Amino acid sequence: MTISDTEKQSGAKTAQPSTDAAAGLTGLQHPKMVRRLQIVVVVLGIVLLAGLAAVAARIAYLVLEAPDQQTASTKSVNHAARLPAAQPNALPAGADLPDLTLPSGATVKHIATGPDTLAIHYQSDKGQEIVIINTATGQITRRLRIETAQQ
Repeated sequence: MTISDTEKQSGAKTAQPSTDAAAGLTGLQHPKMVRRLQIVVVVLGIVLLAGLAAVAARIAYLVLEAPDQQTASTKSVNHAARLPAAQPNALPAGADLPDLTLPSGATVKHIATGPDTLAIHYQSDKGQEIVIINTATGQITRRLRIETAQQ
């Protein structure tokens, strides 16, 4: 008795190549794999759209947020929006601030503003100085000379 005879008697089937392998469908060409990849692409597309919607919603929320609900960091940036109304002793509209004469060869290092204040930090051959100007009156309120300590 041969092996094929015993298999026939026991009802066992002989190993035959699968129809997919016989057709040359392997890996990504297999219909089940293609279907799985389609599902993955659709799910990732939905996740991407949900992420973009979340970013757009956050931007809209921040734009439409009431001013009294702003965080400390945005309050410090938006100080220009909180400037007080013009004062009675303020310069007339269209008037220029007085001229500020800097020493020859001076370079401006930094300019800062605040409510009714303009500070100009400059460096010249004589050293560094900060000039503070009251923008409501146009007057120079202080001159601060910055000196380095001699050791």
